[in-house]
Amino acid sequence: MPTKIETAAKAALTSAAARALPALALLACCLASANASAGLLDKLLAPVSGPAPAGFSEGKKVYNEDTFKPEELKACIIKARELDQAVSQQTPEEVAALEKERQALSAEAKELAAAAEASKDNPLPEDQAAKLNERIKVYGERQKAFNEKINAVNSKAVDKSKSLVAQRNDFIDNCSGRRIYRSDLEAIRPSLPFDISSIAPPPAPAAAKK
Repeated sequence: MPTKIETAAKAALTSAAARALPALALLACCLASANASAGLLDKLLAPVSGPAPAGFSEGKKVYNEDTFKPEELKACIIKARELDQAVSQQTPEEVAALEKERQALSAEAKELAAAAEASKDNPLPEDQAAKLNERIKVYGERQKAFNEKINAVNSKAVDKSKSLVAQRNDFIDNCSGRRIYRSDLEAIRPSLPFDISSIAPPPAPAAAKK
């Protein structure tokens, strides 16, 4: 005997794709915000790669709010590296994977909705209707799980983005735009927990006098 598709099941498909859509934009926004913090270590050490500013002499060191003391320089180098690494962990791959899943769910919702709509004029046999109703039920569960996952990911991304922005602002206030004595950098280089040679190569050894 022909059986109609359950009304509640059909209604569940009406806005299924739309409910999964907006969440991804928030995660992408958080990624873009966090990525703006990238490259802090390169920017911090950029002054030592060029000529010293006019009037800035190694011969008579003067430390003030515009010039790093050795211990301040070390702390800021470590902080810059930590922020760069935190940012690098937030890649677009996660967004791409979630978008692929969202598109698959959206396509399935349209397919099931079309099948349910067609059954209005051409009721399905009982066994086929039961199978379609079961597919719709399973889809609803998957779609709910997807949205819960998106909400969790977004919440985590928002919290992390806020934290990174706060840390970046603190870094800018305390570390950015300050001058570096090259000799101070070389003095702290051995005590750094990572190698900075790719960013700030050590000076070439002086040629031996004959």
